Amino acid sequence: MKLEQILTFLHTNVFESYKVSEIPHQFSPLTQELRLQIEPAEEGGEATYDVNGFIQDAVELRITPFVLDTFAHEYDELVRARDALANEMASIQNSNRNLTAQV
Repeated sequence: MKLEQILTFLHTNVFESYKVSEIPHQFSPLTQELRLQIEPAEEGGEATYDVNGFIQDAVELRITPFVLDTFAHEYDELVRARDALANEMASIQNSNRNLTAQV
């Protein structure tokens, strides 16, 4: 995924795959205390999430220097495009002010 897609996924969809309908009986009391309530469940109750699974997946995630470099270059391109647009807008506004002053 591209950086923007990853950020959108992390912001909106990451917890959906860890949602559980009810807590299995084999969880320890400590695990049950680690339930994460983020949003109400569709049935009107509390939504619960497999926090241990989420943490385990996060710990196992490996990000290589190549991937970081790829994200850095992608970010640099986004910043350059944003700055180019801002410069173009400033130039148009300046030109508009000059034309207004001539009238």
